[in-house]
Amino acid sequence: MLGDRVDTSYGAPHGRDYRHETYGEQERRESVQDAAESPSTSNGGAVSGHPTDGLERVACPQCGGSGYHPVRMTAPNRAEIRGSFAVVACDRCGLTYSNPRLSGPALSAAYASLQRPGLTTPGPVAEPPQPGGALRRWWRHLTQRQVVADWVKEGPVLDVGCNDGQLLLELRERGLQVSGIEVSPEALERCRARGLQVREGTIEDVALEDSAYRTITLSHVLEHCPDPVAVLQKLWRALAPGGRIVVAVPNHLGLVARVFGSYWHGWDPPFHMTHFDPASLRKVLEGANFRVDTLFTRGNPDDVTRSLGKLVGRRVDALWARAAFLPVWALGPLALGGEICAVAHRPLLEN
Repeated sequence: MLGDRVDTSYGAPHGRDYRHETYGEQERRESVQDAAESPSTSNGGAVSGHPTDGLERVACPQCGGSGYHPVRMTAPNRAEIRGSFAVVACDRCGLTYSNPRLSGPALSAAYASLQRPGLTTPGPVAEPPQPGGALRRWWRHLTQRQVVADWVKEGPVLDVGCNDGQLLLELRERGLQVSGIEVSPEALERCRARGLQVREGTIEDVALEDSAYRTITLSHVLEHCPDPVAVLQKLWRALAPGGRIVVAVPNHLGLVARVFGSYWHGWDPPFHMTHFDPASLRKVLEGANFRVDTLFTRGNPDDVTRSLGKLVGRRVDALWARAAFLPVWALGPLALGGEICAVAHRPLLEN
């Protein structure tokens, strides 16, 4: 494997047996443990130009358990962010999450450092405009189209973290009533220039009317939320009974993540706080009283090239190089794709 060893156990018990690990494995485990237990140290991660006292140590976002075991150290995807960040797994429920993590002004400063005109956070930073003809435009449509769009059948629709409104535009063209929530002022301005109804703020801050929507979408947003369970519970109340929620997140147990280890771009510290796999995404949805209808993974060649770029220290943009990894699409049906999509609903009758 290209990255360091991945601990893929789910729900492992407290007090793991480390007697058979190699010296190198022990060294890596102890470095992750030290970072997680000492959030004031530089090894725990920091934003360039900001003190490390913006780090906080947290309990499991799903079950509240305080016990955890180390998974790995991960480096940021962006040059604007320095340091390393610890990823751990809960001893009680197995959820994988970043601990310690940035919070408050330090986290806001990290997001602000990524802002460029026309781009938005949270969510992966958009690719800058690139020259090219129809082939390159087709490739962008193939790899960047949001998988959640195929599962939206009725409105009103709320898109949480709607970025520049591309999904809302597609759904509006189908005749659906749409609205969104977006935290970036730049993206919000672009949405409004397109005539879209979008409120500024985070999902935690924006007030939602009970039972107001038939469909709610979150495309690569839930992993950014400090408390994903509370967010899902809020969205459950905002859905009408029988309404549908569609969620897409990175899959830290996908094949590309296993191959690249700490160099997998989907860790994306300090912005991704919870790291889902198919089992944990299902569990967190069911914990918020949703009923999961379908859950699958999707492969994407750019999952490889972005991780490769992180490994070699420069972007891999050549279309021929990206096209070389087209077979990665086949990982989706094998549950090994780098993206998970879950479709769930609020039951008509509550227990």
